[in-house]
Amino acid sequence: MDRRQLPNFTLEFITNLTDDAITALGEMVKLSLGVGDKADPTVLGKHWIDDVTATCWRLKLADYEDRLAQTE
Repeated sequence: MDRRQLPNFTLEFITNLTDDAITALGEMVKLSLGVGDKADPTVLGKHWIDDVTATCWRLKLADYEDRLAQTE
């Protein structure tokens, strides 16, 4: 159930983030990974968003393929 619902919720959330929110996410990524002080939190935030977006689309496509397989 989560695999089907989480991508929609997450995509809606991350596609409407403000620049400040992206930077805040980047700061969290920077701290959690122990990345050096010179790393730009905005760049890290954008990379995190790109990764999450790609993961959501993979999950959505996998669910779509599962549903197609069930109808055959």
